[in-house]
Amino acid sequence: MRISQDLRYDAPLETVRAMLLDPAFREVVLQAQKVVRSDVEVSDDGGTTVVRVEQTQSTSQVPSFVRTLTGDEITITQVERWTGPDHAEVESTIPGAPGGVRGTNDLLEDGGATVVRVVREITVKVPLIGSKLAKFVASMHTKALEKEHAAGQAWLAGQ
Repeated sequence: MRISQDLRYDAPLETVRAMLLDPAFREVVLQAQKVVRSDVEVSDDGGTTVVRVEQTQSTSQVPSFVRTLTGDEITITQVERWTGPDHAEVESTIPGAPGGVRGTNDLLEDGGATVVRVVREITVKVPLIGSKLAKFVASMHTKALEKEHAAGQAWLAGQ
């Protein structure tokens, strides 16, 4: 399953990129997403900026068919490899889960504003309920991006 979403910010590309690479911003986003625990690391790997976000979320508000697979909490690790000033390869995994999320973040400058184009491919390899799980993951990913976008707008307004 593929999802695509554009997040528009009224700021130049360099400012939006700096925000996305700032661990303090990532922590604000995680608070908005109401995670139970989190860890954010930003590092350099031979000229590639790597953003690693590990988050643990409660599953108390998810459908029971998901909770039977995950238990009371779910840990998600997202790794972004920023190979240039405007492009990142993104991978999200859940330890032990049959599938994952891969995609890209592309920053597109447009007249002083910047669009973050988010594209994701969601794969779930579970017989019978795989497509149902993929739709749930897509829905949760979209909601998380909406919270990130709201946090980003507030972050940039406070700059």
